[in-house]
Amino acid sequence: MGGVESRAYGRGRGRPLVGVTAWRRPLDTVVAEAQPLYTLGVDYGDRLDAAGLAVVVTPVVRAADVDGLLDRLDGLVLSGGRDIDPALYGQRVSGARDTDREVDESDTRLARAARARGLPLLAICRGLQVTAVAFGGTLHQEVAGTSQEHPARGPDRAVALAYRHDVLLSGRLAAISGADRRAVTSLHHQAVDQVPEGFTVTALADDGGVEGIEAVDPAWWAVGVQWHPEKVGEREQALFDAFADAVRRRPKDTIG
Repeated sequence: MGGVESRAYGRGRGRPLVGVTAWRRPLDTVVAEAQPLYTLGVDYGDRLDAAGLAVVVTPVVRAADVDGLLDRLDGLVLSGGRDIDPALYGQRVSGARDTDREVDESDTRLARAARARGLPLLAICRGLQVTAVAFGGTLHQEVAGTSQEHPARGPDRAVALAYRHDVLLSGRLAAISGADRRAVTSLHHQAVDQVPEGFTVTALADDGGVEGIEAVDPAWWAVGVQWHPEKVGEREQALFDAFADAVRRRPKDTIG
């Protein structure tokens, strides 16, 4: 029947389903030391669940499996993690450390596939950097010792897990926050240098550091932030709610 529209959230059942990338790293376990594990902070799931989304954690995704995975997802979150191999943006190592090329290639592959499908994308910390690199941008490999350094500090580590500082907002981020200036929680030693074509800066630190970008194309909801909104609970819920709204508002698939 021509013109009939349908959207199968979560493969036809329940809430919209979004994928969240995981951090692959060696950790000690009861079995052995330095076991390679996929990890993800529970904060991501908490905030996405509060936004009404179901979550699946994605490990490394092979090129042949990307379409099959994204066919099942309604949105994508690129999470935090380790540094990106500078070779992916045409540089030699000058500050990057603990890179994992296989994970880098998987994450950039997912970002490009999300864009091709118009799949809503929320990119956090490393995820912002992955997004920049995936579409032709570059990174500052080390900001320690520069004006952009945001060291972890704070007397209440349970709440202030990183450095709180102000950012100037515009675009979607300003609309979501309801303000053009606010404090955020950052923890990083790398930052976006060259912003890729098709994206614009919508969050700037007072030192000029890029703290947020979004897609220029209004038809694609793609927002990346350098800070960690998941770490401060309900105070940052608005960003996850906006992502969830974009997931639900994504143009429906037409049948027939």
